[in-house]
Amino acid sequence: MFNWIKKICSRLLYWAAHKGHIRTARLLIKLRADVNAKDKYGNTALHCAAINGYKDIAELLLNRGVDADHIGKALKSAVSCGHKEIVERLLKEEGINPDRKARVLCNAAKSNNKEILWLFKDKMDSDTKEEVLYNGNVEVLKLLLEEGVINEEDIKDHGEESLCDAAYYSKMDKIKYLLEHNVDANANSDNMEIVAFHQVIIFESDKNIVELFLRHRVDVNIKDCDSRTVLHYAARDGKQEIVELLLKHNADVDARDNEGKTALDLARDKGYKEIAELLSSYKTDTRDSDKVSQLDEVKTESVTQHLHIALT
Repeated sequence: MFNWIKKICSRLLYWAAHKGHIRTARLLIKLRADVNAKDKYGNTALHCAAINGYKDIAELLLNRGVDADHIGKALKSAVSCGHKEIVERLLKEEGINPDRKARVLCNAAKSNNKEILWLFKDKMDSDTKEEVLYNGNVEVLKLLLEEGVINEEDIKDHGEESLCDAAYYSKMDKIKYLLEHNVDANANSDNMEIVAFHQVIIFESDKNIVELFLRHRVDVNIKDCDSRTVLHYAARDGKQEIVELLLKHNADVDARDNEGKTALDLARDKGYKEIAELLSSYKTDTRDSDKVSQLDEVKTESVTQHLHIALT
C-alpha cells in the first residue's frame, strides 16, 4: 500500500514540476515522493523543472538529494532552453560527469549563448577542459577562448588527446588550430598505442596534413608501441608521395620495428617495388656518401703525414 502511494506521489511530483506548482511539490515530497523517479522517457521532475525554467522547484528537488546523473541531464536541458538562473544553480552541484559537462558547454558555445558560457568560467576542472577540447570543433574552441572559459595554457596542457583524435579523422582545421596553440606535435597516448603523427599516415594520405606536422617540428622518427615510425606505415601502405616527403625530412630508413623489420622490408613484403627501390637507393646513397667521407678522411690523413715528413 505504501509503495503504491509513493509511486502515485512521484508521478504527481513530475506533474507539479511541469506546471510550476511549488506548494504541491513540497506536499508531495513530504508524502515521500521519489525525487529520482523517471517517466517512460527517462526524465525526472528536476529535468522537467529545468526545461520550463522553474528555479524554485529545481532548488527544492536539489535539496532533497537528486542523483548527479539526473543533474547532468537537467543541466543540458537548462542550457538548451537558455534558463541562466537554473544553469547557474546546477553548476554549483558536485559530481556532474566531466564528459556531460563538457558536452553541455559545447552545446552552449554552438548556440552562441555568451551569458551562459560565462557561467562556466571557473567551474571547469581539468577533466572537463580535456573533454571540451576533445569534443569541441574549432569555432567552439575559438569562442570559449575568446570568452575566457578556457585559455592558451588549457589548450596546450589538455589538447594532446584531441590532437590524436583530429589526426585520426583528418580534421585539418582542428589539427592546425591545436598545433598553432602549441599542442605538442608528438602527442600520443601514455602507452604509445596511439601517436597523432602515425594516425595521419595510417588513416589518411593527405600530404598537407603531414607537412603541417613537419612544420611544427614533429619528431619524424617517433615510434609507437610496435617500434614503428611513420616511414614504416607509409611504406607498408604504398604511399610513395609520403615516403618521399619523409625521406626529405631525414626519416631513418634503418629504423627497425619489434619484429626487426625496416620500412624497406615492409615495402618488399607488400610488393611495392617502386617504394622498395626508392628506399633501397636511398640507403645506397647514404652508404656511398659515408664511403666518400671516409675516403676524404684517409686522403687528408695521408697528406698530413707527407707534410709532417717534409717539414722534418
